[in-house]
Amino acid sequence: MIWGWILVSILTQTLALSLAEICSKYPTSAGAYYWCYRLASPHTRVLASWINGWLTVVGVWTIALSVTFGTAQLVVAGVGIFHPEWVATAWQTYVIFLGVTAVAFLFCLFFNKYLPTIDIICACWTGLGIIVILICLSIKAAAGRHSIAFALGHFDPSYSGWTPGWSFFIGLLPPAYTYAAIGMITNMAEEVHNPSEILPKAITWSIPIGTLSGVIFLLPILFTLPDIATLLQVSSGQPIGVMFTLAMGSEAGGFGLWFIIFGIGMFCAISISCAASRATWAFARDKAIPFHQTFSKRHPDFPWTTSTLAQQLRLTPSWASLSCASEYPMPCPLPCRL
Repeated sequence: MIWGWILVSILTQTLALSLAEICSKYPTSAGAYYWCYRLASPHTRVLASWINGWLTVVGVWTIALSVTFGTAQLVVAGVGIFHPEWVATAWQTYVIFLGVTAVAFLFCLFFNKYLPTIDIICACWTGLGIIVILICLSIKAAAGRHSIAFALGHFDPSYSGWTPGWSFFIGLLPPAYTYAAIGMITNMAEEVHNPSEILPKAITWSIPIGTLSGVIFLLPILFTLPDIATLLQVSSGQPIGVMFTLAMGSEAGGFGLWFIIFGIGMFCAISISCAASRATWAFARDKAIPFHQTFSKRHPDFPWTTSTLAQQLRLTPSWASLSCASEYPMPCPLPCRL
């Protein structure tokens, strides 16, 4: 777990440096699709920019969908702390997802001018939360402690059903998902002072800060991890709540640590919803989406047009996941976003 996280972080840092260099030259909320237009050949720049723009916008819609849906599954895991026999049905999971989406939407719509303050609160919550988890798990360790050899070197692919090599590379996907939205930082270019300097720094430093935070978060879990077979048998398919409960030795302790992760999930949902609305607005401003005249309009206090469009387009594909939400629950990736 720890080495895959470090490997992906190193590889992503090279990408971040490249994006930061381009961003310092072209700091715009259009982001990568505008960069394609400026850097591609004159014969292909329009097509390349159009393709990249749609991939970017659809990508950020999809990432926003995955974050809100993952937070909904995190709620399912929290309920499982006190009701381990409860298995959420597809429609129950979907209703929770709608609730998470509504909260993120309302924050982006009515608290737009307070988003910088919310970001500061998020940073403090995350930093203090990591420290609390580190201290609590290190002191309590109710499920026992593992050796350094186990924490840093144990690798058992037998539960995956794949070969060791393939299992390792599949295991790199959650860390890669963590850094999937670093390019979305550019969508806030027209809302910060001196974006040609601030945004490249934000892109570049997000990787080492995230890497260090992730290592501090993962190490106490690796040293105090409960029995893996027990975690895999959790009926809801979301073992994070049970993991914290077993490690802390009480439901109250498990809920406390779970609530830290849930708070981070909500902050992630708000931030990615904001980035999705900005990316949508930039694409509409460049007349690249239907009804661009409507969605490119700006309200001084309420960005309702692009926020509403982004939310609607996130809800539409979520129906496709409704049928399999209970039968094939996906592990919540939000802890990786620490």
